[in-house]
Amino acid sequence: MENLFSNDLYKQKTEELRKDEEELKKIIALKELKELERERSKAYLDRVNEFLDGYNPNKKTMDQGTKKLMLGLLFKNIKIAPEKSRKSRKNFFAPFNFCSQRKEKNAK
Repeated sequence: MENLFSNDLYKQKTEELRKDEEELKKIIALKELKELERERSKAYLDRVNEFLDGYNPNKKTMDQGTKKLMLGLLFKNIKIAPEKSRKSRKNFFAPFNFCSQRKEKNAK
């Protein structure tokens, strides 16, 4: 029995770890809900409405200001890594991050 766990000790430790895992899952779910609420906030919806009010579907090209506003509505933040590492990160707002995550899962 040298350097080995007893069956009881193993069960006890796994139960503790499972409880910790469940607590962490609850915390993560709560944080995701808070993030969704924040992204659905009035300020974000006002920015979306402002963009849509000025949007012209018949227009063939967009000016720099319109592009910047549109990208600001899609991306929370973008971190572009140096060319050598190629590990750029992008975070989308809620309706768009789902599509990005699904695309990444399909690529794997």
